[in-house]
Amino acid sequence: MKNARRVQDLGLTASAFTTAQETVPVMVPQGHTLAVLTIQNTANLTLAATNEVDFTLQTTYDDGRTWQALCNIHWDNADNASAPTRQVVLNGSTMANAAYTPALTLADDATAARAIGSQLRLTAAFTVAGTVAAGTVATVMTSAS
Repeated sequence: MKNARRVQDLGLTASAFTTAQETVPVMVPQGHTLAVLTIQNTANLTLAATNEVDFTLQTTYDDGRTWQALCNIHWDNADNASAPTRQVVLNGSTMANAAYTPALTLADDATAARAIGSQLRLTAAFTVAGTVAAGTVATVMTSAS
Protein backbone atom coordinates (compact mmCIF):
# COMPACT_ATOMS: atom_id res chain seq x y z
CA MET A 1 0.00 0.00 0.00
CA LYS A 2 1.81 3.07 -1.22
CA ASN A 3 -0.23 5.60 0.78
CA ALA A 4 -0.96 3.57 3.89
CA ARG A 5 -1.47 5.69 6.99
CA ARG A 6 -1.16 4.87 10.65
CA VAL A 7 -2.43 7.13 13.44
CA GLN A 8 -1.13 6.52 16.94
CA ASP A 9 -1.89 8.15 20.27
CA LEU A 10 1.43 9.13 21.82
CA GLY A 11 0.09 8.46 25.30
CA LEU A 12 0.66 11.85 26.91
CA THR A 13 -0.76 11.38 30.40
CA ALA A 14 -2.52 14.05 32.42
CA SER A 15 -0.26 14.53 35.40
CA ALA A 16 1.92 16.92 37.31
CA PHE A 17 5.65 16.85 36.68
CA THR A 18 8.59 19.06 37.46
CA THR A 19 11.07 18.57 34.63
CA ALA A 20 9.91 16.39 31.78
CA GLN A 21 7.42 13.77 30.80
CA GLU A 22 8.33 11.24 28.16
CA THR A 23 5.90 9.03 26.27
CA VAL A 24 6.42 5.37 25.46
CA PRO A 25 7.99 5.11 21.99
CA VAL A 26 5.71 4.11 19.12
CA MET A 27 6.91 2.13 16.12
CA VAL A 28 7.04 3.72 12.66
CA PRO A 29 6.03 1.26 9.92
CA GLN A 30 8.78 0.54 7.42
CA GLY A 31 8.65 2.87 4.44
CA HIS A 32 6.82 5.65 6.27
CA THR A 33 8.67 8.92 5.66
CA LEU A 34 5.92 11.45 6.44
CA ALA A 35 4.67 12.32 9.92
CA VAL A 36 2.06 14.74 11.24
CA LEU A 37 2.24 15.59 14.95
CA THR A 38 -0.98 16.99 16.42
CA ILE A 39 -1.25 18.29 19.97
CA GLN A 40 -4.79 19.22 20.90
CA ASN A 41 -5.53 20.99 24.15
CA THR A 42 -9.27 20.65 24.69
CA ALA A 43 -9.01 22.15 28.17
CA ASN A 44 -8.14 25.83 28.48
CA LEU A 45 -4.42 26.25 28.88
CA THR A 46 -3.36 28.38 31.85
CA LEU A 47 0.32 29.13 32.35
CA ALA A 48 1.83 31.61 34.78
CA ALA A 49 3.82 34.51 33.35
CA THR A 50 7.10 32.69 33.95
CA ASN A 51 5.94 29.27 32.80
CA GLU A 52 6.26 27.73 29.36
CA VAL A 53 5.84 24.22 28.03
CA ASP A 54 7.73 22.63 25.16
CA PHE A 55 6.57 19.49 23.39
CA THR A 56 9.39 17.86 21.41
CA LEU A 57 8.89 14.99 18.98
CA GLN A 58 11.97 12.77 18.91
CA THR A 59 13.07 9.86 16.75
CA THR A 60 15.67 7.12 17.02
CA TYR A 61 17.86 5.55 14.37
CA ASP A 62 19.38 2.88 16.64
CA ASP A 63 16.39 1.14 18.25
CA GLY A 64 16.03 3.57 21.14
CA ARG A 65 19.60 3.81 22.39
CA THR A 66 19.83 7.49 21.39
CA TRP A 67 17.16 10.02 20.42
CA GLN A 68 17.14 13.06 18.12
CA ALA A 69 14.71 15.98 18.13
CA LEU A 70 12.53 16.40 15.02
CA CYS A 71 10.30 19.32 16.02
CA ASN A 72 9.28 21.55 18.91
CA ILE A 73 5.84 22.94 19.74
CA HIS A 74 6.03 25.77 22.27
CA TRP A 75 3.29 27.23 24.46
CA ASP A 76 3.60 30.17 26.82
CA ASN A 77 1.20 32.40 28.75
CA ALA A 78 0.28 34.29 25.56
CA ASP A 79 -1.73 31.15 24.72
CA ASN A 80 -3.76 31.32 27.97
CA ALA A 81 -7.55 31.06 27.90
CA SER A 82 -7.44 29.31 24.57
CA ALA A 83 -7.83 25.71 23.55
CA PRO A 84 -5.31 25.58 20.72
CA THR A 85 -4.51 22.75 18.40
CA ARG A 86 -0.98 22.74 17.06
CA GLN A 87 0.15 20.64 14.16
CA VAL A 88 3.55 20.04 12.54
CA VAL A 89 4.07 18.20 9.25
CA LEU A 90 7.42 16.44 8.84
CA ASN A 91 8.61 15.14 5.49
CA GLY A 92 11.62 12.93 6.09
CA SER A 93 12.27 12.54 2.37
CA THR A 94 13.22 16.22 1.92
CA MET A 95 16.18 16.48 4.23
CA ALA A 96 18.82 19.19 4.16
CA ASN A 97 22.36 18.21 3.28
CA ALA A 98 24.00 19.89 6.24
CA ALA A 99 25.95 18.82 9.28
CA TYR A 100 24.12 18.99 12.59
CA THR A 101 24.81 18.23 16.21
CA PRO A 102 22.45 15.59 17.60
CA ALA A 103 20.16 17.14 20.18
CA LEU A 104 17.20 16.12 22.33
CA THR A 105 15.64 19.58 22.14
CA LEU A 106 15.19 22.37 19.60
CA ALA A 107 14.46 26.08 19.71
CA ASP A 108 10.83 27.19 20.17
CA ASP A 109 8.58 26.09 17.28
CA ALA A 110 11.54 24.76 15.28
CA THR A 111 11.80 21.71 13.04
CA ALA A 112 14.89 19.75 12.00
CA ALA A 113 15.50 18.46 8.49
CA ARG A 114 16.05 14.84 9.50
CA ALA A 115 14.71 11.50 8.42
CA ILE A 116 12.07 9.79 10.53
CA GLY A 117 13.60 6.83 12.33
CA SER A 118 12.11 3.51 13.42
CA GLN A 119 10.36 4.94 16.51
CA LEU A 120 8.87 8.23 17.70
CA ARG A 121 8.31 9.59 21.19
CA LEU A 122 7.14 12.90 22.64
CA THR A 123 8.60 14.79 25.56
CA ALA A 124 6.84 17.58 27.46
CA ALA A 125 8.91 19.92 29.60
CA PHE A 126 7.85 22.87 31.74
CA THR A 127 10.26 25.69 32.60
CA VAL A 128 8.67 25.62 36.07
CA ALA A 129 6.76 22.76 37.71
CA GLY A 130 3.45 22.31 35.97
CA THR A 131 0.66 19.99 34.90
CA VAL A 132 -0.35 18.55 31.57
CA ALA A 133 -4.11 19.13 31.43
CA ALA A 134 -6.45 16.16 31.22
CA GLY A 135 -7.74 17.48 27.90
CA THR A 136 -4.33 17.43 26.19
CA VAL A 137 -4.10 14.76 23.50
CA ALA A 138 -1.05 14.08 21.33
CA THR A 139 -1.22 11.93 18.21
CA VAL A 140 1.15 11.23 15.36
CA MET A 141 0.10 10.05 11.91
CA THR A 142 2.75 8.44 9.75
CA SER A 143 2.39 7.74 6.08
CA ALA A 144 4.34 6.29 3.18
CA SER A 145 5.23 8.94 0.64
